[in-house]
Amino acid sequence: MEFSTKVIIPKSPFLITHQDKMLLIGSCFTENIGKYLTQFQYPITINPFGISYNPVSIFNNLNNIINNKVYTEQDLLFFNELYISLDHHGSYSGIDKYEMLDIINKEVEKSNSDFNQTKFIVITLGTSFVYKYLDHNKLVANCHKIPNNKFEKRLLSIEDIFNSFELLKDQIKEKIILFTVSPVRHWRDGAIDNLRSKSILVESIHQIISKNE
Repeated sequence: MEFSTKVIIPKSPFLITHQDKMLLIGSCFTENIGKYLTQFQYPITINPFGISYNPVSIFNNLNNIINNKVYTEQDLLFFNELYISLDHHGSYSGIDKYEMLDIINKEVEKSNSDFNQTKFIVITLGTSFVYKYLDHNKLVANCHKIPNNKFEKRLLSIEDIFNSFELLKDQIKEKIILFTVSPVRHWRDGAIDNLRSKSILVESIHQIISKNE
């Protein structure tokens, strides 16, 4: 009797070497993998916008890196005595808006330079649930503990995620893309909705792969 399930993983058609630059973007699972890669001296860039979970925000932020977006005062909100960006994780927040803009824009500029030398992009998706900030009619990467009545929550469809990637794909067609789905469960969505969310991510990735070389 076997007490474990054996999974045969097919050999990859490519290898990653220490000469290959990588950009890792997405959920906290990205950061955990990134720590191991850093430990073993791989040349990587990790989450220039901080941790983000939903595919639309991740694809948007990747687009911002590629196009070297310059953030201005209009891109920041002032909440709870801090200046924040709805595109960024809470680690990108502070009491001085000009200091925050300088930090954000320098990080985007550096990431843009790194991207031009990048061979592999690792995209880790965490959830299919998104939050729209109603005042700006904008899907956010992070809610920054703003009251939930300021947001509309919804579940992305496979088509939503596929179409979001389609807007980006021509800019990354020279790169090798590695998709992963974070194994971290989002229990706050409930057990059933967490499973629905992860299932949508997995099928979306397969749809993207099947239609893109």
